[in-house]
Amino acid sequence: MSVKRPIQIASLLEWTYRRQRADVVIDRGIGLHLQEREMMGVEPCARASDARVAAIAELGVRVDGGGMAATDCHPDAEVIHHVVSSLDDRQQGIRLSALLIQHAKAATRPPAEVLPRAVPQLNIRGKPLVVHEVNDKGRNYGHCPITWGPSLAYIAAVEAEHARWVSGLRLVTLALHLAARLTLWHPIPPEVDCA
Repeated sequence: MSVKRPIQIASLLEWTYRRQRADVVIDRGIGLHLQEREMMGVEPCARASDARVAAIAELGVRVDGGGMAATDCHPDAEVIHHVVSSLDDRQQGIRLSALLIQHAKAATRPPAEVLPRAVPQLNIRGKPLVVHEVNDKGRNYGHCPITWGPSLAYIAAVEAEHARWVSGLRLVTLALHLAARLTLWHPIPPEVDCA
């Protein structure tokens, strides 16, 4: 039995969706036989084989790239994708699985917090607006009116998305530990703040 490598769950999801491209390979049925596609409910598509036949006809020889094909996916990535896809918590119109996959593909994390800041009002040229008093006569420099942004509703939404993302990472870590089917990786749950 080989020793499993410890890895942060966010990094493991990045490996699954950026390197292994598990969502593309599995969800679209790439690399599956016709019977496997039908069992999984994936729409059969003959374009890949047509393109392959056209390439063979053009070159006059079948090319074997050797090694792992672009349509192959590591078994651990398949297990991870299955666990992530099974998350069905829908809030604010986006599924938790889609949120995790979106950030894993982009290698990003949702911001933990957004601080409000002063935003100057702009004139029609896009420069900060300077307002002078009516009886100023050029003695003062004037002032620039400001607003505070982003709104409190936006800040609350950003913090809620980050909390959902962290809870999703914890759920995936727990499910992978309970399934005990990974051969290469030992997922580590996210830190408290995960910033």
